[in-house]
Amino acid sequence: MRFVKMPLIVSLCVFLMNCGGGGGGESTPTVSIVKPVDNQSLVGTATYEISFSDPASGLNGNTAAGDCIGNVQLTSTLGVTCYPLTINSADGLTWSVDPDGELSDGTYTLTVLPTGITNSTGNALEIGATVTFTINDPVSTVLNNLSQDLANGGISTALAGDIQKAARAASDNLTDDQKDLLGVIPAVLEGALDVVSLSSATTDDKAEAISLVFQSMMKNVAGKTSLQSAYSSRIAAAGGGNDFNTLLGYLSEIIGRKGDSSNMAVLTSALVNSLPAAGASVADVSSTYVVIIVEETTKSVMNNNTDDTDRDSLLGAMGTGIQEGASQITTDKTVIAAISTTTISTLTNTAEETDPGYVVSGATSELPDVIPPTFTLSLGDAGPINTNSIVVNLTDISELK
Repeated sequence: MRFVKMPLIVSLCVFLMNCGGGGGGESTPTVSIVKPVDNQSLVGTATYEISFSDPASGLNGNTAAGDCIGNVQLTSTLGVTCYPLTINSADGLTWSVDPDGELSDGTYTLTVLPTGITNSTGNALEIGATVTFTINDPVSTVLNNLSQDLANGGISTALAGDIQKAARAASDNLTDDQKDLLGVIPAVLEGALDVVSLSSATTDDKAEAISLVFQSMMKNVAGKTSLQSAYSSRIAAAGGGNDFNTLLGYLSEIIGRKGDSSNMAVLTSALVNSLPAAGASVADVSSTYVVIIVEETTKSVMNNNTDDTDRDSLLGAMGTGIQEGASQITTDKTVIAAISTTTISTLTNTAEETDPGYVVSGATSELPDVIPPTFTLSLGDAGPINTNSIVVNLTDISELK
């Protein structure tokens, strides 16, 4: 007796197809964010990845910073409502999400909303996805801040653009273990100074640009307990110690090497004037930071110039610039005078240690005198006082009140 099996097979195939077992045409798509994952730390130029269970369409995001309008949203705690995104896919399964530009240090949230997203048969995404992560990227942060500060400072578009290109090129030349603030700030500063020096801008415009660059660099330091990344080897190269002191040493060495008779005073003035942007108090500047700046700048000038006349000119301009910078962060003449005294004594000691044959008076004689304010009260011959005047040193005339 023979059995007929074909109808059973056909019936089984029909049953399976009706149950959705033939390719997922009736299934509901699902989504996952592959990169980043929760609490991951990324660089500011990273691209993100979204994956779907079925080929999906309908993804969109902001084309400009502002209110969130798409179903793929990138937000942060830095004040921008939604960041502009470029969203692409070759197969509908894997999608790349690329934030426009570079992101600065901060906490970010990437969200995929189900609204408007469907698979190839029109089934809608029902559940979205979200991750929170951080950007920890000194390069992106420094360059973003510099771009914004130059724009706000009124620097010409051409000069600002050249400064940004030079800053980017300088940071690109750093190795991974140098890409912390202790490495990025000096590199970006040096690149920017080269461009400003070679530009056709007026002397005043160059000075303004230099001041803006220093201020921008120092703002990145404010509130930071460390200027180094976890993998940085710079602390070993620097011999340990305070990060900010080390940074000042790097910047001062650059000033001593790059400065000339036309801009040395501008450079040192800009450095001193920028210190409060990093959180330094006037007392810190007077007691600690001026000493570091003068020591390292003097060493750099002495090592990069052998002609005593050139040394005199550069070191004298350095001292003048430090006094000018001090007068921009405080009106206290007594403090300015103390900074001037510290500058002269530190310059003298450092120059003599570097080259005992150098006569430092040629440099210090070029520094302007800063005398603390005095108040003279004439008493004439009256009363029991046997002198004709009393001299009282005052920090401020308000002390008389």
